[in-house]
Amino acid sequence: MQESGEHLTFGSLNAPTLGLQAEVVKSAHKHGLVLNAQVDGLAHQFYDKPHTKELIDTYKKRNAFVIPTFTAINSMMGVRIGEEFAQDPRAVKDLSESTLSCLCDQMSIALPSCNIQYAYDCIRALKSEGIDIVW
Repeated sequence: MQESGEHLTFGSLNAPTLGLQAEVVKSAHKHGLVLNAQVDGLAHQFYDKPHTKELIDTYKKRNAFVIPTFTAINSMMGVRIGEEFAQDPRAVKDLSESTLSCLCDQMSIALPSCNIQYAYDCIRALKSEGIDIVW
């Protein structure tokens, strides 16, 4: 919920207050909408700058997990990676034309300074520190 949008071509986004975010997390815990292990995590890995030791330490301290979403990051960066999936006979058999077309599209909304390698390097560092990576 804490997306600034600063690394995207359309600029900053209005993020919910930290207080509201805390209430959403509290409510999710109350209603059993978290993993059985009762841990929280992050979806979408950072790709606008290199990770820091502080970030890795925070993951460890909170026993958090991460869902990297490399496909979404590549799409935001304008990298076309879906054609291979859209041409897979299993996909062609089971998915509609519009869905197959979506696999080939990309958002292209990241600033040129963004780099998928930042995300890859951070995930490697998190994994080497024993952080759960949810693929």
